[in-house]
Amino acid sequence: MLSNASIGTRGSDDSVEDLDEGKEQWDWWLHVLEEYRFRATVGAGADEEDHDLRLFMAGGGSDPDGFFGISGSLGLWWDANGVSDTGTASTLNSMRDDRDPWPWVEVYDLAAEFHDLSALSLLKIGRQVSLHGLPVTFDGVSMEISALKPWLGFFAMGGRTVHFFETDSGIFEDWIASIGAVVRPMRGLRLELDYRFQREQILAPDKVSRNELMDHTYGLSLWYRHGERLYLNAYFRGLNDSVSHAGTALHFDWTDKGVGLDLGFDAQLITLRQANEGTDPYFALLGERLPYVRWRMDLWKVFTTKAGEYGIHAGWNGNQLVEGDTGPFNRNMGRFYLTFTANDIGVKGPFLNVSAEGYYSDWTFAGDWFWTAGGSVGYASGKVGAEVGTYFQQYKYVYYRDVREISDVRTVFGQVAYRPLKWLKLKVRYEFQRYDRDEHALIVTVSQVF
Repeated sequence: MLSNASIGTRGSDDSVEDLDEGKEQWDWWLHVLEEYRFRATVGAGADEEDHDLRLFMAGGGSDPDGFFGISGSLGLWWDANGVSDTGTASTLNSMRDDRDPWPWVEVYDLAAEFHDLSALSLLKIGRQVSLHGLPVTFDGVSMEISALKPWLGFFAMGGRTVHFFETDSGIFEDWIASIGAVVRPMRGLRLELDYRFQREQILAPDKVSRNELMDHTYGLSLWYRHGERLYLNAYFRGLNDSVSHAGTALHFDWTDKGVGLDLGFDAQLITLRQANEGTDPYFALLGERLPYVRWRMDLWKVFTTKAGEYGIHAGWNGNQLVEGDTGPFNRNMGRFYLTFTANDIGVKGPFLNVSAEGYYSDWTFAGDWFWTAGGSVGYASGKVGAEVGTYFQQYKYVYYRDVREISDVRTVFGQVAYRPLKWLKLKVRYEFQRYDRDEHALIVTVSQVF
C-alpha cells in the first residue's frame, strides 16, 4: 500500500506550501476602455450635436503549458443625447443609434483554441477572424495541421459569416468554407495556397426579395525574408473565373546605416459589387469598386546623435483607375511628400514632425496640382504626453448612417495623456475639421490594462 508521502498527499502545512510554490499559474490579460465622444457641426445650414458613450473590452487567458486558450472582445455604444428618427438627414447619426433605448453591443470575437493536439497544431472554435486568405469574421471552426513540420502544413475553416451592420441579416443565411496548404521549401520562404467557397444572401434591387450569391475565390501568396534586412511579399487572388487581385510589397531596413525603403503595388483587376459583402465584416454592401492600381513608396534616413534622433522621409503614393469613370469612392489621385522628424530634441521627450505634400489628379501629372503642409509638435516621456498638430486629407470616407465621401478635409488637433498608474491611462483629444462645414470633436478616454 502506498504511503501518503509517496503520493504527495498534503499531510502537513509545510507540504501544502511546497506544492503551491511549484504550481504554475494561468496567464490572464484584460484591456478595458471607456470613452465619451462629443461632436458638433456648424455651417452648411446644418448645426448638429451628438454625444456618444463607448465601452470596449478585450481579454483572454492561457494555461501554463500553452495547450488551451480563450480570448474575446466586445464593444458597447450608447447615444447619450437620444436617438433621432430613423431616416432623418444628419451628418452625425450613427448606425448604432437605431437601438433605442438599448445600447448597441457587438461581440467582435469569442473563441477557444487548442494547440499541439498531435498533428493538429491548432483547433479554434467560436467567433474569430480568418488566419489565412482574405480577412473575414465568422462563427465556426478553424484548424491547422502539421504534416511535415515545418515544411508542410494544411488548414481548413468553415462557419457562418458575420456582418455587423447588415440591415437585413438572418441568423443562418451566409456561409463560408475554406481549405489550403502552407509550404516552406527553404529557410525564410513561405508559400500559401487557399480556396474559399462563400454563399451570401443579399437584397434584390426591389428591396423585398433576396438573391443568393455564391462565389469561389482562391489565392496564392508568397513571403520571403532574408536576414533582418529584407522582407518580400507577393500575392494574387481569383474570383470565380477571373483574376481579381494581385500585388507585391518590399521592405528593406539597413539598421546599422539608418536607411530604409518600403515599396508596395496592389491592383484590383475586376469590378467588385456584391462581392464586397463577403470581404468586409462591417457593411453588407460598400458599393461598386472599379478596377484600379495602387502604389506606395517611402525612402527614409535616420540620424542618431547625442542631441536626439532625426529622420527624413520622401515618398509617393496614389490610386489610378484602369477602367470606368472617376466618381465617389473611385478616384484618380496621387501624392508626393517630404517629411522631417525629430525625437528627444536635446533632452528626452520633445518631438517634432513637419511635412510638405503635393497632390495631383491625373497619372500624366498634367492635371490639377495643389500643395499643402502639416505637422505636429509634442512631448512624450514617462507618465505625461501632449501633442498639437494639423494634417490634410484629399478624400475621407465617413461611416455613419450613410457612407459619405468628403473632400479637402483639414484637421487641427490637440491631445493630452496622463498615466497616473502603470495600469491606468487618461487621454483627452480635441479635433477641428473643416470641409464644406466645420466639425468639432472632443474625445475623453480612460483605459486600463491588467
